[in-house]
Amino acid sequence: MLIKLKFTQKLTDMKKILLLITSVIFICSGLQSQNVLFWGDFALGLIVRSDINGDNINTLCTGQIGVCRVRTDDINKKVYWAASLDNKIRRVNYDGTELEDVISTEHQVNVVEVHPDNNRIYFSENNQNTIKTCKTDGSALQTIINDAGLVMGIGIDPLRDLIFWADMDAHKLHKANLDGSGDTVILETPYNVFDICLDIKFLYVYFTERTTEKVWRVSYDGTNLSEVHQGSNVVGALAINDLCEQLYWIERENGLIVTGTTSGTGREEVIYWENSQISGIDVGTLNFSNSDFIYNAEISIYPNPCSEYVFVELNGMEADRIEIYDIVGKNILASKIISENQKIDISHILKGIYLVRIMDKGNIIYTEKIIKKD
Repeated sequence: MLIKLKFTQKLTDMKKILLLITSVIFICSGLQSQNVLFWGDFALGLIVRSDINGDNINTLCTGQIGVCRVRTDDINKKVYWAASLDNKIRRVNYDGTELEDVISTEHQVNVVEVHPDNNRIYFSENNQNTIKTCKTDGSALQTIINDAGLVMGIGIDPLRDLIFWADMDAHKLHKANLDGSGDTVILETPYNVFDICLDIKFLYVYFTERTTEKVWRVSYDGTNLSEVHQGSNVVGALAINDLCEQLYWIERENGLIVTGTTSGTGREEVIYWENSQISGIDVGTLNFSNSDFIYNAEISIYPNPCSEYVFVELNGMEADRIEIYDIVGKNILASKIISENQKIDISHILKGIYLVRIMDKGNIIYTEKIIKKD
C-alpha cells in the first residue's frame, strides 16, 4: 500500500497515535509480533512513526533539523537518531514522549547504532575515522575503533558480540569484536558502500551502495556476495524486520521508503514522503499475542539478555505456565509456574532470539522477546 502525504496537510498529534497495526503472524499458535516503521526527515526535522505497511503516519518529534539515521531499542521502546547539525544524539519513546539528549559530540554525527542488551550506543563522527561508544545515558564515552575510515553504516550482532561497519571511502566492510579488537576486512568492493543491517539469524550483512544504487548481501565471513534488490534512485538507509525476512530502504530523490524480501523477491513502495529528504529508517517491534492478549506491566522477565536462567516475576498476577518459542515458532520449553518469582533453567537452549509467553488457565496474559547468550 502506497501512502502519499503532502506537507500542506496538518500533521497528526502524536498523543492520538493509533496502536492498532498490521501484524505479521509469528507462529501458528497465535503468538505474533507487531512491526512499526520509524524514519527521520533531514530537511523538515521530523521523527515519524507508521504501521509497517505505511498506514497511520504520526509525527513523534519536530524541530530536529539534520536528522541522520534512526535506530530503535525494542527492549526499552526508544528511538535514537543522530542530530547531525546539533552535534548530538537524541532519543524519544516509541509513543513520542520524553524527548532528550543522550550525548553532545565534538563533531557532526553520521551514524548511530543501539545495543540495548548492554545499554550502549555506538556512533561515528564526520571525517574522524573512529567509532565511539557510550552508555545509553551518555556516560562512559570511549573510542573502540581507530582508522575506521568514513563510517556510513554500523551494525551490531548482540548474540555474538560483533560490530560491523561500512567504510564508504575505501569501499570496504569491516567486522570486529565489540571491544574493537580483531578488526577484519570481510569485503572489498568497487562500490561506495553506505548503510548496513544484519541478519543475525542466517548471518548475512546487507548493505546499500551509491555506485549502482543496489542492495547487496554478503555472509559474515565475506563469502556469498549477491545482489538482492535494484533501487530506482539514490538508495540510502537500510533496515530489516525482526524475523529477518523483509528489508526496508530509502530511495532519497524519489521520497520513497521501499520494501522487498531478504531473498530478493518483490518490491513495494510503502511510503511516498513528498517534498522531503528521508534520512534514516528502522523497524521497531512490539510483541503481542492474539485478540485476547492482556498486557500487564506488573509481570517482568529478567535478566535479558540471559544465559543460564530467567526469572518470571508476577508481582501478584496469577499465571500457571511459561512457554518459550524460537524464531521459527518451534516450542522449545514449557513449564509450570509454581511461585511468584520463578526461576527457569534455560542453560540447555542454544543462543538466539526467543519469544516467551506467560499463560493462565489456557489464556496468554503476557509475551516478551528475550536474547539467550552463551
